[in-house]
Amino acid sequence: MKKTLLAISLTAVYCHAQTGNITVTLTTPPGRILLDETPVIKVAVSNGTASAARVYEQPGDALYSQLFFGLSPQTHMDYCLNERLLVKATTNAWRFVSTGTSMLETRVLAPGQTHTWDLTIIFMPSADRFTSPLQTDQMNLYAQVLVGANQWAYSSTNLVRFSTLKSTDGTPLYTGTFTWHGEQDTTTVREIVTDGDRFLFCDTERICQVPGAAVPSFSIAPGSHILDVTFSGGVPPVKFDIQKGQAIP
Repeated sequence: MKKTLLAISLTAVYCHAQTGNITVTLTTPPGRILLDETPVIKVAVSNGTASAARVYEQPGDALYSQLFFGLSPQTHMDYCLNERLLVKATTNAWRFVSTGTSMLETRVLAPGQTHTWDLTIIFMPSADRFTSPLQTDQMNLYAQVLVGANQWAYSSTNLVRFSTLKSTDGTPLYTGTFTWHGEQDTTTVREIVTDGDRFLFCDTERICQVPGAAVPSFSIAPGSHILDVTFSGGVPPVKFDIQKGQAIP
């Protein structure tokens, strides 16, 4: 099984690998995950074959039925399996997925289509449980998806690192008012520096990485819950949904 490490974009780490013509892409946060952060973790399945494929619609249904996470080295994987932090991959669900006879909702992927599972909150690796007992602060994470009776498609491996910092340890850059369900509230944007890289957080949620020496500016339109982030130097802007706690693609 071939896996490659780490590709960094403005907002996330995207790694993918291909088995046959089914491509699996794993997205994890760049930099280190803070102690109080809810990391955005997504797995996308793309159908590059000439035939239709079927996947579970909801991420909670797919996890540990059609979608499994793995770690390397094997000693790290064995530890997490023994502690029941991860579940060993099985092919038991394929007869239900492939025929659509499960009580759980499935989706047919036509050739060229992609389906994304957002595992945020559903799958939450943490330093104290996943790495600290092994006296390390990082793990090598990959996703594997059941795509046939005994066939798997694997993502590439992402290096996931953990920090000892909390979001409140960052430097406050902006405080603004947003509207949520008709009510007004305030939010604070802070900058966290880890391993020399700069990241913006809206309270405990990651916005994006600050490229180079760019200077960020912030605004929230009246009555809105969308944070607009602009940068000096012609860097593309970022929109962040405060209500959902995620950057808008």
